[in-house]
Amino acid sequence: MAEGCAKYSQKDFVRFLQVSLGSAYELESHIILCEDLNFISSNSAKLIIKNIQKLQQGIASLIK
Repeated sequence: MAEGCAKYSQKDFVRFLQVSLGSAYELESHIILCEDLNFISSNSAKLIIKNIQKLQQGIASLIK
């Protein structure tokens, strides 16, 4: 996202936001996998996912 802010057009910035949003969804899926494999507790996973989803909502709002 920071790199996208330095671009000269709104279209470029939105493209970087879309990449960031995709990365946030990828991170969410990795946390779910970590929970499924018992690398982290269910409570920790829920808290992390909740925070990731807030971030996803914020990025989506910026895209709109």
